[in-house]
Amino acid sequence: MNWNRLLSGLIAVIYIAVEYAKSGSGSACGIAIAVVFPLACILYGEEMGTYLGPTPRGAMTETSPGWMVCAGGWFILLLLPAVEIVRHFTS
Repeated sequence: MNWNRLLSGLIAVIYIAVEYAKSGSGSACGIAIAVVFPLACILYGEEMGTYLGPTPRGAMTETSPGWMVCAGGWFILLLLPAVEIVRHFTS
């Protein structure tokens, strides 16, 4: 098991636990759903990078480097708390 898998899973569990303690199970489920895509990018970056085919915005015609998909997953995962803070202060 590499550090990407362990650390990303730990961060996701912490996000969900903090949201559960703060707001209850409904919000924790929302956070759990929100971390699925970034975790998939981090855990399966190589596999997701090799996808070729249709997407909602057109078609993927070239593969992406797995490390780039993984980095994008980390970016989104680490950006989630900032999005939650902004959402809290604007509502």
